[in-house]
Amino acid sequence: MDVAMRELQKKARDHARLPFQWDSSSFARFSTVQPWIDTNEDYKEWNAAAQVNDPLSVFTYWRSIFDLRRTYKDVLVYGKFELVDPANEKVCAYKRIFRSEVALVVTSFSDSTVIWAVPQEFLKAGKILLSNDGDVKELQAEIVLRPYEAFMYILND
Repeated sequence: MDVAMRELQKKARDHARLPFQWDSSSFARFSTVQPWIDTNEDYKEWNAAAQVNDPLSVFTYWRSIFDLRRTYKDVLVYGKFELVDPANEKVCAYKRIFRSEVALVVTSFSDSTVIWAVPQEFLKAGKILLSNDGDVKELQAEIVLRPYEAFMYILND
């Protein structure tokens, strides 16, 4: 039995995850009784309820992504996907196209600053819809991307 239990422990997923931290109440509201797996010690500060009204939280960021998806549903959901700079190993850039709507999504996967040459087709009027950094205001021939920076740009018709 000891050998079987050791093997199960190696293959179990419980040591690689924690209960979801819903709020600061007992057991992070994951359970009303002591769960079989401990909650993280920081659950009183870092939990879903604490993020709902925080404009800089991960929750708020994801809510804004879902709002954009509803607002720009045609281009973001049904639009054709096309890589923009497939040879670039530090930047993932793609566009979504639906009829005359074009959205550009740029994400740096580098842990250092990257200078990215913006293709000419995107150097026209548009607006930044989403940014995890907030620094990019408009597209220029070259933009400086901070580590892991991401933004979405919608071109005007």
